[in-house]
Amino acid sequence: ACVGCVWETRRLLRFLGCERMVFSTTSTTNNGGGRWNGLTSHIGILACAAAALPVLNCLQRGQVGVVLVYLLLLGARLAITSERVLGVAAGGVVLALPVAIKLTPLLPAGYLALVLVMRWVLAPRTYGQCVGAIGSRSHTMRAAAASVGMACGGLLFLFLIPGLAVGSVANWRHLQTWVGRVAANKEVGADNEFNARGKRNQSLANATRRLTNFATHALAGGPNDQLVDDLKNNRVAMPAETAALDWLLRATAGGLIGLLGIAAWRVCRREDAAAVPALFGLSAMASLLVSPLSWGHHYVLWQPALIFAPAWLAMNGNARTAVCLGRSAVALVVGHYLLLEHLGRVGWLGLGATAWFAVATWKVAYPQERSAAGIVLPFERRETGDWKLSRAA
Repeated sequence: ACVGCVWETRRLLRFLGCERMVFSTTSTTNNGGGRWNGLTSHIGILACAAAALPVLNCLQRGQVGVVLVYLLLLGARLAITSERVLGVAAGGVVLALPVAIKLTPLLPAGYLALVLVMRWVLAPRTYGQCVGAIGSRSHTMRAAAASVGMACGGLLFLFLIPGLAVGSVANWRHLQTWVGRVAANKEVGADNEFNARGKRNQSLANATRRLTNFATHALAGGPNDQLVDDLKNNRVAMPAETAALDWLLRATAGGLIGLLGIAAWRVCRREDAAAVPALFGLSAMASLLVSPLSWGHHYVLWQPALIFAPAWLAMNGNARTAVCLGRSAVALVVGHYLLLEHLGRVGWLGLGATAWFAVATWKVAYPQERSAAGIVLPFERRETGDWKLSRAA
């Protein structure tokens, strides 16, 4: 699966025309667009360094996170780059498989389908006008084939294949058990004997609660925030467990999803096909933030965003920002694993990853272009095809 992730990543980068920029050890220059130059393999090295410890954590615990990433990359590559209807539909079917294995990939799979539909609605032109590798297949075909493929894949992997293996009645009973014990269970940790409030859970919600509990303990004499690290104390109420904070966290999660929607709308309006893999990677990362459970090994889902978002930024004249994002990701992941007792206590990885996601998504939604004089200016594209300064400028 690890080899497959590298293979599919390289194929997507080759489609974007920036494979050498990420994997080469020598300086490269895009002579055609002139949008990036002098960038070596920093992006690839930093992405591998940031993903290494979560991948090893997966292998250590026998988790399937790397397999999920491989299936997501394979399905996305087929859906985005295939020139045949059956290839695009096959990509949709493949994207349904990780969703059947684990619910978390539902966000990136569904988001990619949404982006393809938005490209059809907002820019009903051929991919060939944006990236020549696709040919003459229309947005309509791509959106319809990918959506139908995902729907068929869901029926196949959730009902047909399991029904043939164990019987439809038993399969339906197992699905109900999963919904009751996992999806709709607010006490999933206590019922299944794992500590959802522990420092290893670096979802946005738990990271925020841990930081709040730490600050209350350190500054206001509240209860020891480390009480929740012991599963025996799973019934102990903490200062951060309030209805107001729960509402704020739900609103924040909704804001992150809304930011993804804004980025998709902006990318589709300017017909930027090269940004679609970056959006897909960011949506995979967003699933870590909005999920109530995001252990360290779950952060292998960060890998597509670590590659495609910085690569796109570098292609569009933001090489410094791309490298800064890569370095900060390494600091967040390595700090979490090496200083878990200290940094995990205050939600270092979960809160840092949220900030990383917000910056990267905003940069993809509102990129910057260098003028002829070398000045970096915000830009947006008119429907006629030329560029103009944004209202902010």
